Amino acid sequence: MKTRLRKLVVAAAILGLPAFAQATDVTGTVGQIEVNAFGTAGSFRVYTSTVNNMCGSTVTETVINTTDPNYSVVVATLLAAKASGSTVVFSSTQNSDGTCHLYYVKVM
Repeated sequence: MKTRLRKLVVAAAILGLPAFAQATDVTGTVGQIEVNAFGTAGSFRVYTSTVNNMCGSTVTETVINTTDPNYSVVVATLLAAKASGSTVVFSSTQNSDGTCHLYYVKVM
């Protein structure tokens, strides 16, 4: 039941998120999480415990914004993955400002 719920949450997070060109997948566990209480850009930052090259660059974190579709579901999914120590596939793309934008997560 727990696995089915996890898959359902991830599927809900995936629906509605746009596909971006030049996506990079990184697999690892959720490490550090940072939350910016002000503004919408980069308001939730995720670092992995083991990988330091998000979106194929030297950027060590990926971000989602409060204005992104399914923001709350993605945040909840990542917090659950952190709490359970689950392996996660992070799909992100690099923005023009150099940040990596998370648009897809898969909890394994």
